[in-house]
Amino acid sequence: MRKRQRKLSKKEGKAQKKLSVQSNQPEVRIEEKRSVNEVDLPETVTVGDLAQLSGRSSAEIIRVLISNGMLININDSIDFETAEIIAPELDLKISKQKLSKPKKLTGAGGLLPRPPVVVVMGHVDHGKTSLLDRIRSTNITAGESGGITQHIGAYQVDWKTEEGEARKITFIDTPGHEAFSAMRAHGANITDVVVLVVSAEEGVKPQTKEAVSHAKAANVPIIVALTKSDLPTANPEKVKSELVELELSPEDWGGKTPTLLVSAKTGEGIDDLLTTIILVAYLADLKSRQEGLAEGVVIESHKAVGIGPVATILIKEGTLRISDNFYIDNILGKVRFLEDDSGKRLSEAGPSTPVRVAGLSGVPTFGSTLIAANSEKEARQLSSTVISKATKSSKAVEVQDNVVPVILKADVDGSIKALQQSLEAINVEDTTVSIIHSGVGDITESDAHMAASTGAYMAAFRVGISPAARRIANSENLKFKQYEVIYDLVDDMMAAAQGALKTELVEVEIGKLKVKGVFRTTKAIKIVGGKIEEGKVVKGCSVKIKRKDEVIDSGEVDSVQRGQTTTDEVGVGEECGLLIEITKPIEIDDVLVFSTQEERVVKKTDEQEEVVS
Repeated sequence: MRKRQRKLSKKEGKAQKKLSVQSNQPEVRIEEKRSVNEVDLPETVTVGDLAQLSGRSSAEIIRVLISNGMLININDSIDFETAEIIAPELDLKISKQKLSKPKKLTGAGGLLPRPPVVVVMGHVDHGKTSLLDRIRSTNITAGESGGITQHIGAYQVDWKTEEGEARKITFIDTPGHEAFSAMRAHGANITDVVVLVVSAEEGVKPQTKEAVSHAKAANVPIIVALTKSDLPTANPEKVKSELVELELSPEDWGGKTPTLLVSAKTGEGIDDLLTTIILVAYLADLKSRQEGLAEGVVIESHKAVGIGPVATILIKEGTLRISDNFYIDNILGKVRFLEDDSGKRLSEAGPSTPVRVAGLSGVPTFGSTLIAANSEKEARQLSSTVISKATKSSKAVEVQDNVVPVILKADVDGSIKALQQSLEAINVEDTTVSIIHSGVGDITESDAHMAASTGAYMAAFRVGISPAARRIANSENLKFKQYEVIYDLVDDMMAAAQGALKTELVEVEIGKLKVKGVFRTTKAIKIVGGKIEEGKVVKGCSVKIKRKDEVIDSGEVDSVQRGQTTTDEVGVGEECGLLIEITKPIEIDDVLVFSTQEERVVKKTDEQEEVVS
């Protein structure tokens, strides 16, 4: 009997799930129920991580997922909702993890002065590049660092004040005001000062006006640099009078806009320009958090041979160091190295410092935000949370501080003046209409970027909208409309001021093509050719396949080609090749019907909603 008892004790010590009780009766198996584990999970988690957190084997988790119709492996991710569904079968009780954001220092004690960030803008060929090159050569540390050896989209110079004190200034070398506004559309308001370059010989030009509109929309102080002042044909006083019309009254005319004569060729005025930038920055009392985890903005990115994805980051807050973990949207990273614009390796980079960063899992987009994390796990979890919560928000036409912002484009200057008088006369219960930018010609990509960053309504009077601007407007849900009658535009803006204007997306047919050839077919992609019989086809537009007047499938035009050239648009009577994302086969003689989604204004009344074309 003792022997038998000893055997049972050994069996019990093995912690088996099923115990066999021996007796003269038939064998009885007693099922041991395992305890329910409580697990905190993020928005998304890999199968492997779920196994580690829950104490269940990855094989068991995969088996349960497969039984629920999901073919998945150990490295694949599932979202929190899926984990909730399978939790009972795994004896798990799960709850959503409350993630702590990267720690930041707050309060006045954590804020210290930082260098100003400057963007130089202006009309093409007015000397912007030459001015930037001259400022680079003026850098007192250029000789020590070996000069500028590579372009990273930004650079920092050291400048000595009259008192001999060294001050840093950061310059963002962007392609122009389009990039400036695109960065603001991402929420990246990083610019402290705009230097507006205007030729003292040619004066104010259309791109000068656009640059001023962008700077004013960003509420950034403007310093005017009158370039080419050394030329005998320069006429600074005439240009200053043109600046007054842009509400940039020069200081020497009794205004508030610093206006300096400069020459990139001779160096005249460069010292005064840098000193003025330092003064404007001092008056702005620029400060930021310098300790703790870094935050920054992507101002350039690409794949480098032998290195992989790299990005130029302008640090906004905190300090970025070697081996720091971070994320940029859905891209994870760990800092492999940091470089300045001269190629010098750095151990860390603080606020207002532009730095080239390697160690990314992909190439990020311009204007996106880098956020450092305490660990790789936290970076992954925070990135997943950001992506899962990312939704496209409509930038509706709405009152902002009792002002309806409008971007106005028209056929001639006379139309703009007439519309300005009518729109700026609108006043409904102290709500007014403000034209933040106007110009002759179609709505452009630059206009769309400005609308994205300001929430403005784009009004096109007897002009069109470029394909690039239309793509931005559609992707950002921007509000725009084309008008032929001045009173229709005034009525819509009156309704907006009353808070009763809204818009809705309407599908508008823009063209048709008859298929003459089918050149390549895969499950998801079709390459066809034909002749535009009506209207036009535009890259990115929607397409329906009609066969004998019956729609058999719909998709999107991914690429448009005229002859050997890729283009954005092909018009009626022209032959073209199309790459179409569509599932069902396309046959010769099928008719492709192209369409786009456009905004239609809906005026809300007490009884009904009237759709206005």
